Amino acid sequence: MKLRTFTHKRILLFGAPRAFSRDEFDRLLQAAQITLADAYDDSVDAVIEGRLINPIEQETLDRLYDTRKVVPLSIDDFEKTLCSQIEPDRIIMSLKLTRDRDRLRAFLQNPYIDNDFFLKLLQLYDWGGEGFFESDENRDVTAALIGRYYENLERNHNVQYSTLGLMHLLRQTRRPRLIRVIGGLPPLRKAVSSGDRQMRAVLEALALHPDTDEPTLKHFIRQGDDALRTLVASRPALDPALQQELAGMNDPQIHTALAANPDLGPALADTLFADGSLADVGYAHIRLDGERYEKGLIDHAAALAANPSLTEAMQRQLYTSGDHAVRCALAANPALQIADTLTDDGDESVMQALAANPSLNTAQLEALAGTGCCNRALAGNGSAPATLLEALYAKGDSDVLLALAANHATPVAILQQLQLDARFERAVRTNDAFGQFIQRENIGWL
Repeated sequence: MKLRTFTHKRILLFGAPRAFSRDEFDRLLQAAQITLADAYDDSVDAVIEGRLINPIEQETLDRLYDTRKVVPLSIDDFEKTLCSQIEPDRIIMSLKLTRDRDRLRAFLQNPYIDNDFFLKLLQLYDWGGEGFFESDENRDVTAALIGRYYENLERNHNVQYSTLGLMHLLRQTRRPRLIRVIGGLPPLRKAVSSGDRQMRAVLEALALHPDTDEPTLKHFIRQGDDALRTLVASRPALDPALQQELAGMNDPQIHTALAANPDLGPALADTLFADGSLADVGYAHIRLDGERYEKGLIDHAAALAANPSLTEAMQRQLYTSGDHAVRCALAANPALQIADTLTDDGDESVMQALAANPSLNTAQLEALAGTGCCNRALAGNGSAPATLLEALYAKGDSDVLLALAANHATPVAILQQLQLDARFERAVRTNDAFGQFIQRENIGWL
């Protein structure tokens, strides 16, 4: 359907518009040079079936349809077409001049405007100093925001009307501009110092989101509490100037989070690593080069062995140290490249660490299963093949079954059986993979 089809034509609307207010609908018709008729006659070119049709209108519409004089057009299709002639810049200028909050809110609730226009309008909206759901108007706008961008909304309509819906939206979206706009919204910036528990979840999701912009992070650092700052300190690729600002707050939790940041700046690393306990944290996480590796090798070999940025050569050098703690840390390293060497070591605690390591391949995990000493660790390994997990389930060991109940790789058929046992029900219910299965199949808990 193209708008020019209706130019210089007469249309008759039964009922009311859906996406627009009546005034806005009339304005757009006038701009498109479309005349709105008061009643049906031979000059009417199209009949639109709107919402809230009263009984008298319905009777007239049915009669026209029965006589085959008209085939009514859907108001949704017509309004979608009408939206194609909106001039965003002109609307925005008009809204800035008139400060018509109701008109702005109506546009924000219109599903047919594009995302770019929607975000520009959202930044104009006056929240009245209240939160996302503290007034009917704010609730409508927040619901429009969540409803526009939330994935699989049809499976959970109520998410639009919950603060946690905003949190879930932030966790699932990868739209940098959307994240920047949400980060700048007044209710969220105000919530940094409000102590609201549900808004806390939203703030935490934003603090950890890879697309959160620097102004929002600075606001969290300068206006937030130490817990929020700690989350910011843990962000990879955090600007060195922000790292230094956080370090200057002299909070032990923030310092620990900075030490664990893989992208910790070299100068700040030297300062923090003067504390031996922070050095152990840092050498287990910092992105290594040859110089940093050599510095850590002297007093922090076990911490280094856990570092995922170790090269194979570095791993082999650490293995030859013969230190038991170093070998256990290597066995648990998620970027392990010398698994076969460690398996040959024969140390039971090393093999158990290997069995829990998701970086091992199927053949390596099956070889460990043959030792009989690693069943519980294997049952919790998210990389274990279904056949191995099924074999472990058949053994019936309660510790193994509990690990299976919590493992996202456990076949759903096994999880369905485990949830029937009170010992494992809680673990199954908190298993994200099973929760996704329930949502996907749209069934209830047993």
